[in-house]
Amino acid sequence: MIRIFLLLLLMLVFPSAHAAWVTITGEANIVKGDVNAARQQAIKHALNMAVITNGGSINAQQTVTNGILNQNAELTNTAAYSSLEIVKEQHKNNRIEVTIRVDLLQNINEGCVSNALKAPLYLPRAIVFDRKQLRYGKMEEFPQALSQKLAAVLGRNSSKVYPKLDLTNSVPSQIFNNEHRGDSASWLNQQTNTLYLLLPEVEDMAMASSPSGISSLWDKQQRDFRLKMSLVHSISGETIWQKEYQFTTDWDFDANADAKPISDAFWQSSYGSAIGNLLNQVSLDLDDALGCRPTMAQVIAKQGQRVILNLGRKSGVRTGDKFNVVLQHNFPDRVGQTRTIAKATAVQVTIDQITDDTSTALLNAMDDGSGIQINDIALKN
Repeated sequence: MIRIFLLLLLMLVFPSAHAAWVTITGEANIVKGDVNAARQQAIKHALNMAVITNGGSINAQQTVTNGILNQNAELTNTAAYSSLEIVKEQHKNNRIEVTIRVDLLQNINEGCVSNALKAPLYLPRAIVFDRKQLRYGKMEEFPQALSQKLAAVLGRNSSKVYPKLDLTNSVPSQIFNNEHRGDSASWLNQQTNTLYLLLPEVEDMAMASSPSGISSLWDKQQRDFRLKMSLVHSISGETIWQKEYQFTTDWDFDANADAKPISDAFWQSSYGSAIGNLLNQVSLDLDDALGCRPTMAQVIAKQGQRVILNLGRKSGVRTGDKFNVVLQHNFPDRVGQTRTIAKATAVQVTIDQITDDTSTALLNAMDDGSGIQINDIALKN
């Protein structure tokens, strides 16, 4: 049973709070025909998205029972809700979509809801620590399939980032735990033109102990899953969020069967559905972790009074948007690690051309852009 503790005391803490009706859709897999559990999962998903995108945050304790993600959630920060109603419900291909209408209590002075730009996020092929575990079920294609699924979830659900998927390369999170993390991040930043790196690493997907005794006649084999997610800032190399997720649930396939992890049949199985629900939670946690962080553009080319930024239509940039330029300086510290400092300027650029991933901007006539260099930062006004 999902229990959500409403922080209606926010009405007392923030006397300027007001109500706002928000309509939003959540989704979930229907596992073993349990529509009620899937409905609750979809409602929770929609509610979490509504709160996060309107200035709130979620403190949650997660458990997974038979592949169903359960959560005791506490809505905090500057948003809660006073009422909720289901507007529409649809079933399709073992999935359920539930549209809810929720009356959010918002603090009108909250400061980060207006930051509507999505940041480009580099998503490489997932890493499986023990590749021998892929042999059971012939899961050799699972690393690519996992990243593809995560990219689809982020593209559909995230309000903070949009993924740039790379299935040809894997990036271990440990390279950002040493003194050269800034150099590694800087190289990836230049190669991918992204603000963040999201690194999925499967720490365990072993088969659980086989059922024994009389219960083995009807109990299914179980399989573990433990995933570590790391979010790295591609400019500084700082790991700004890291979290582990895990569950154990039924493995619906025979011992010698090919589970085909790129197939719909796999993702509709108990194991695949549980991973899908887990990835929905990753998307929510990621948005929550990014919170009020500004989406920073970088100068990737410059000629005369014109600069090209690495944010475009997919990020929500529009013609006429204005950005302030922040100069970036990199220098080595005493152990050779690259450090970055930033210097705000009064220089402003105005967007006049847009592609999916980039935008072209002109310096205002009164501004001197001679100090602007490649990799300098631009923040939307």
